[in-house]
Amino acid sequence: MIERAKCKKCGAILKCDSATGTGSMLRHHNSCSTSSASNVVSPQSAIRSTKFQYEKFCELLIEAIIRHDLPFSFVEYEGIRDVFSYISPALKLPCRNTVKAHVLKLFKSEKVKLQTLLSSVQGRLCLTADLWTSLATDGYLTTCSPAVSCLF
Repeated sequence: MIERAKCKKCGAILKCDSATGTGSMLRHHNSCSTSSASNVVSPQSAIRSTKFQYEKFCELLIEAIIRHDLPFSFVEYEGIRDVFSYISPALKLPCRNTVKAHVLKLFKSEKVKLQTLLSSVQGRLCLTADLWTSLATDGYLTTCSPAVSCLF
């Protein structure tokens, strides 16, 4: 038995079984008399909202710089500016000093949160870390397991 599909726009019946594939459906879609460009969703409208928020953009950019350990001057790289200029010529990237100020402000707020959290802990808290250097002279900071860190 040959499987068939029905076009939702014009009602045409098309073969779509594994022997014939879905090529006939694609060809029909491209030439369907009732299909129009207005029925197609553009990729941009499906990806993000229509309202661009510059503050949210800067926040995401700064989080990416922190997460990937990029230098503050990342926003001043010519290639990065070209990429963002291509996406939106009106978009202005913050300068490295602005990024630095935002990172320091974020650090201070996270530090206060951590201090508040640690001050609410009842009893003693043991933190143990180990510093070491690899043969390639890369520095590492590791934490020890809680069972080992509170033996004293």
